[in-house]
Amino acid sequence: MIHPNDGGQVGKTNAHYRILGKLGEGGMLLTSIGGLWLPIWFCYVFVSCSNPREQIVGNPERMTRIPKLVLWAWERPEDLRFINSQQVGVAFLAKTIVLRGRQVIERPRLQPLRVNPGTPLIGVIRFESSMDEPSTLDSNVCEETVASVLQVASMKGLHAIQIDFDARVSERSFYSRVVRIVRHKLPDTLGLSITALTSWCFGDRWLESLPVDEAVPMLFRMGADHHSIVQRLSAGETFEPAVCKGSLGISMDEFPRSLPHGRRTYVFNPLPWHLDTYTHLIEKLRLQ
Repeated sequence: MIHPNDGGQVGKTNAHYRILGKLGEGGMLLTSIGGLWLPIWFCYVFVSCSNPREQIVGNPERMTRIPKLVLWAWERPEDLRFINSQQVGVAFLAKTIVLRGRQVIERPRLQPLRVNPGTPLIGVIRFESSMDEPSTLDSNVCEETVASVLQVASMKGLHAIQIDFDARVSERSFYSRVVRIVRHKLPDTLGLSITALTSWCFGDRWLESLPVDEAVPMLFRMGADHHSIVQRLSAGETFEPAVCKGSLGISMDEFPRSLPHGRRTYVFNPLPWHLDTYTHLIEKLRLQ
């Protein structure tokens, strides 16, 4: 859904957290703490991609710890210590997973991210489908994908994880299975959010079966559907299903003329975040 490069991992450095996402051998994350490089071992989770027998459902209450404004931090150096951490969260790209043939290729975040202690954090996992060698989307691919997502979920300090995947119709069954098993394996207190093509939130009922706590309709980079979607929103049409109604995603370079009130707003910036950009965003949101 969001295509520029970005991602992260958490380690405390004096008056800030530095999210690095730099993997050492054996799945070890090397985190700089006070100038020292310390290993943090990922907890590898062995999973089966058979559907859980018990009913798995989403619960929007899991997202209540996330503020109503969240900045996306993609793959570039970002210093967000100027934000009001009581009122603004950060959703950082922690990892990109490329589905290619029988392979699940992981690209961890390599760029630093600095935030204040206590900033509400969401770890974002971006899924990409190989165009030249489509994924088999078989059980082995499913199991490796789930395990990779759960590695991010094991990071300390997260309030939620978010999966960003522009799933084609042919990939929906695979995606549904991954999401169902991930939700089953996550701690009950950890939120599960996904980004959503806006068309998915206009009566495309397949989202109703996903046990996610939030689906974020993306109101930018909408392609050929842009004009019709803007018209439908301007005419007062609302998103369906209900999981799409609590949040939305916008971009600084495609800022909507008006926004529905009361929703959690995720904001993407194609350029690095700076204090003046942040201040401009807050002012624009006040005028909505």
